[in-house]
Amino acid sequence: MSSPSTVTPPSDFKVAQEDDAVASRKVSAILMTAIVVMIAAVAIAGWILSSTMSRLPTHPQASAPVASSQIAGIHQTPIERDRHGWTLHDQQRRSLDEYRWVNREREIAQIPIDRAMQMIVDEEAKGGNAP
Repeated sequence: MSSPSTVTPPSDFKVAQEDDAVASRKVSAILMTAIVVMIAAVAIAGWILSSTMSRLPTHPQASAPVASSQIAGIHQTPIERDRHGWTLHDQQRRSLDEYRWVNREREIAQIPIDRAMQMIVDEEAKGGNAP
């Protein structure tokens, strides 16, 4: 194996760095050219757009047809904007909170939903089978 050889610089060798300089005239010329080209492109696009728009026929603005608020028996309006939704919600809530006969001959009754859920929980807690 040979040992690495070392090179010694000459005694008059000096490390020097050139000054950083940007050719500001060239950069300014390129920037100004880009701005002029962009302004010209926007002007040409505007001219093309205005000439195209002037050749288009004009029609009066027709409003879009409004769909019915009820489709196939189902109300399609948001609940917040339509009183029907709130009324229906109140009716359904009252239906869940009342006692009534579903079928008196077969002795089937409806009880409030909260009471029914509590009965299920109590039955499960006792270890029995819920109805």
